[in-house]
Amino acid sequence: MDSKTLVLFEYRRLDYSWKEIALALNYANAHSAEVQFQKGLSRALKRIKSYARPPRENED
Repeated sequence: MDSKTLVLFEYRRLDYSWKEIALALNYANAHSAEVQFQKGLSRALKRIKSYARPPRENED
């Protein structure tokens, strides 16, 4: 997870609302902060999935 996404995650973990986060981090509004968080999560998930091993064949 990149540093911006991690900061957003920490604010949410501490139970801040998206509106409070947007104000604290100078986002235009709550929705844009939430969208940036979702984009960061998607990028992190994509990186994680790229390391996934292919399924194994039966090894009987």
